[in-house]
Amino acid sequence: MPTEEDWNEVKRVVRYLKGTARTELKLGSDMSGQRLRAYTDANWAGDRRSRRSNTGYIIMFGLGAISWISKRQSCVALSSTEAEFIALCEGCRELSWIRRILSDFGMTFEQPTIIYEDNQSCLSMTQEEKFSTRAKHIDTKKFFIKDYVDKGIVTCKYCPTEEMIADILTKPLSRQRFVKLRQALGLNVYPNEVLK
Repeated sequence: MPTEEDWNEVKRVVRYLKGTARTELKLGSDMSGQRLRAYTDANWAGDRRSRRSNTGYIIMFGLGAISWISKRQSCVALSSTEAEFIALCEGCRELSWIRRILSDFGMTFEQPTIIYEDNQSCLSMTQEEKFSTRAKHIDTKKFFIKDYVDKGIVTCKYCPTEEMIADILTKPLSRQRFVKLRQALGLNVYPNEVLK
């Protein structure tokens, strides 16, 4: 039997669909030479009931997003760096899969694909040679990312928080920032007369 909470969620989805009816995803090439790239982000302990963090990643191809996710992490992260590291690992896995699909279509990758992250501590963990006595689930993710970096599949680079596109998937934003990030994703809102 549907509850009041279910009804409120249905109304929220309908309002969202009505508000985004004039929005379309723009795809195409860009002139920067960055055909494929990724952005990963997390909000630490964002779920108040379980204190699990939320992961968000976006894979961009040319001017638009081709893959994205916003989901609760499967374990509780003990720090913001750990939460970001879990998100980075998830983004690397998706990016590797996208690269394999694109190579099946004949695309070649001579350089590692850039994956952007806004947490400096997280990035430094990918470069450390010595491993701490962290939990096993973090160590395995660290070795996984390091393996991808060593094989030349990805390279991790810093992205200032103000430019982190994946923020749109992990936390509430001001309207101005939301619109800016929505446009950066390749989502454009058109007037009604353009769509007729």
